[in-house]
Amino acid sequence: MSTHFEILQAEVLKLVPADRALLAEHIIASLDEDNEIESAWAVEVERCVAEIENGTVVGLPFEEVIAQARATPHEDYHSAYYANTPYILLIRVPNN
Repeated sequence: MSTHFEILQAEVLKLVPADRALLAEHIIASLDEDNEIESAWAVEVERCVAEIENGTVVGLPFEEVIAQARATPHEDYHSAYYANTPYILLIRVPNN
C-alpha cells in the first residue's frame, strides 16, 4: 500500500461511523458506471420517504404484506427479485 493511502485510511477511520458510512456510500457510488440510474433511485427513495413522513401513504407491516401476497393468486402479480438484496417487489396487475 502507498503511504498516501495509509494516511488517508487512518484519517477516514477517525471519522464517526455515520460519516464513514456516508463516505463509503459516495465512494461506492463513484465506482458505479451508471450514476444516472443511482441518482434516479435516490430521488425515488426520497419521494417515498417524504410520502410516508407527511402521511400521504401509510406503510404496512411486513407480515401483512406477505399474507396479502400469499392470499392473492399469482397471476395477479409480477415479481422482481433484486440480485444481492433481500428485496422482492410485488406489483399488482389491475384486472381489465
